[in-house]
Amino acid sequence: MHLTSGLVHICLNAFGGETGAVMSVQRLKDFYLIVKAEEEKSGSKHITLKDLDKLKDMPMSFPERLPLEKSSTYIGVKLMWIIRQFLLGHKFPKGLFTTNEWKSICHDLLDLITEEDFIKIMLDIEPATYFMILTIVFNTSC
Repeated sequence: MHLTSGLVHICLNAFGGETGAVMSVQRLKDFYLIVKAEEEKSGSKHITLKDLDKLKDMPMSFPERLPLEKSSTYIGVKLMWIIRQFLLGHKFPKGLFTTNEWKSICHDLLDLITEEDFIKIMLDIEPATYFMILTIVFNTSC
């Protein structure tokens, strides 16, 4: 879904590396919660991670992509992916943060993703991936 990528891109460009990175994660989290609440309210079919695997083989213009890319599951996966990218020092859509930006981003993101409500959200999306993301800080010089 281009909305999630666009959101991250806008936050980084409008607010700069450090603030924009954390802001984009916060906004993606909010977006995830809104979409999840709408799905629960409407009783729509729950999209699983296995369902999202189908995206790998679908052409970008395939209309069946849209319901998958609009799902809270997809947004949650994008949220985890962007957190991982930022903790590894990668900017979006390309490039690297400066060392000082990266260290600040790591500190701010760790504060954010270890808050109790954020942990609950991440565990709801995909527990194993969340714990793999947390190990990044032990395997790098964040």
